[in-house]
Amino acid sequence: RGGFSGLFPDSSEYAFRTAVSSSMPGVVLFCDLKFSSDGVGFCIGNLRLDNTTLIDKDFASRGSTYQVNGQDVQGWFSLDFKSKELHEIPMIQNILSRSQIFDGIPNLMSLDNVVKIVDPNEIWVNVEYDSFYREHGLSSEDYILGLPKEFPVTWVSSPEVALLKSLAGKLRNSTKLIFRFLREDLVEPTTKMTYGELLKDLKSIKAFASGILVPKQFIWPMNKDMYLEPSTSLVKDAH
Repeated sequence: RGGFSGLFPDSSEYAFRTAVSSSMPGVVLFCDLKFSSDGVGFCIGNLRLDNTTLIDKDFASRGSTYQVNGQDVQGWFSLDFKSKELHEIPMIQNILSRSQIFDGIPNLMSLDNVVKIVDPNEIWVNVEYDSFYREHGLSSEDYILGLPKEFPVTWVSSPEVALLKSLAGKLRNSTKLIFRFLREDLVEPTTKMTYGELLKDLKSIKAFASGILVPKQFIWPMNKDMYLEPSTSLVKDAH
C-alpha cells in the first residue's frame, strides 16, 4: 500500500519504484485515488493534503472546510487545485515515527505518471470518497471507465456501495471489484446503513463485488483489555 512507505513518503515515486524493484514478480501497487479540480486522478494516501505534503506551506491561504460523510473537515484538499499545481507539491512522511530524511524531495504523482514512470505489472485503485467528489462535480466512475485499456488496473475497491454497483459489469473481466468495510459503527453514505449492518448481509455484497476487505478486528476481535478473543466466523461466512 502506497509503495515502500516505511522509508519514503507514501505513494511517492521513490516508494513505488522501490516496492517494484525489491519485490517478487506480480507485486500490486495500491493507489488511493484523489482528484484535482480538473478531474485528474492522483495517488494520495490522505484526503487532507496537509497530512502528506507541504501544500500548507506553499499555498497557505488556500485551506478549506468541507463536509465529508457528515463531518466538517478542515485542511487542504486536492479538488481545490489544478493538476498542474498538484504535480509541483512536495510530499512528506505522514507517520512521524518514520524517517523524514526524504521529506520535500518527491512530488505528488498522478495515476498516469505512476503507470508511465514506475511501469507496474498491476495496480489496485481504491476510491475512498466517491460521494464527496460527486457532490463537487467529479466522477470517479467516469474517470475509471475512461482509463486507457493498457493501464494494468486489476482491482478497484471502495467503501461505497453505489460506486461498485454502478461499475459492476462495465469493466473488463480481469478487473475485480472489492467492497471495503470501514468501522462497524460508521454509516455507508449511499445506503445509510452502518458497515456492521452490511456485514450481516454478505449475500447482497456478493451481487456486485468479487470480495471484501475488512479491518482485522472483524476477524480477530479484541476485548477491553486489548487481548485477542476467538476468531469470528467471517472468513467462513464470506466463502
